[in-house]
Amino acid sequence: MSSALSTASAEQLYPDGLIAPGYYADVSNHYYHHVSHGTSSSKLKLFFEHETDARARHYWLNPEPASAAMRLGTAVHSLVLEPHNFEHDNFVTASDHWSALKTARDTYPEMNIITPSQYDAAQRMRDNVLGHPYVSQLMQNGIAEVSVWQDIEFYDEKSGCTQTEFAKCRIDWMPSNAPYLVDLKSAAVASPDGFRDACHRFEYYLSACLYSRIANQCSELMRATGFAQRDTFIFIVVENKPPYSVAWYEMGLESRGHGNLQLSESLSRLCWARKNDWPAHNEKCLVI
Repeated sequence: MSSALSTASAEQLYPDGLIAPGYYADVSNHYYHHVSHGTSSSKLKLFFEHETDARARHYWLNPEPASAAMRLGTAVHSLVLEPHNFEHDNFVTASDHWSALKTARDTYPEMNIITPSQYDAAQRMRDNVLGHPYVSQLMQNGIAEVSVWQDIEFYDEKSGCTQTEFAKCRIDWMPSNAPYLVDLKSAAVASPDGFRDACHRFEYYLSACLYSRIANQCSELMRATGFAQRDTFIFIVVENKPPYSVAWYEMGLESRGHGNLQLSESLSRLCWARKNDWPAHNEKCLVI
């Protein structure tokens, strides 16, 4: 894979996270997730995961610690997409014992901590992804882990007006001169039914639609990669259990419609929650 194209170092230009719209290469995971401003798909998904806006805001400000599966997935992303940054972003413990994990987390709070057995699994997953006869062709030339920030417009049904939200996304693979975006996923099951279920359970369609909207709106990114619009979204799925099988899927029209509805609904709910001080349960007494 070719190295990412460079525009400017976001972390040097905007150390406070108040970043200007555009695309930036070589942005660290920590800066993107914990420093930079902008609404991400993971934040919007909170409105579907929690009953009240107040609880969604709590987890917006206090994200839950990454699970073992999430840490493994992050390591796979590093090995496949940014192998040169693996040691900068990830730390492999000396053993699989819980005490080694705890010590590493306390010592390196900004890094992704994995165990030796997870590292072995991540390497096998990487080998299967890059060794896949078709998937490997999708990732020949392009930009890996490109971070993009844009002001996006949406129609707010509650107010009946068009609103604007400063949003961000981190695209796994942006190919040169090709009409698609690529998202790499690790999953328990990579079969069509299994991954379709995961897409609904984890709102992957919402993410894909937000990524597409942000990327297509960033004219600088489109010029840099040689294609005006990206109308196709590809999921590369690698199972996180032996033998670490790989599959790949295109998001269909029905799935895209579902994702766009979720995106609009979550943006409208975010707009309403901000205006109404992130309400919890009804303050009035109700008859139940």
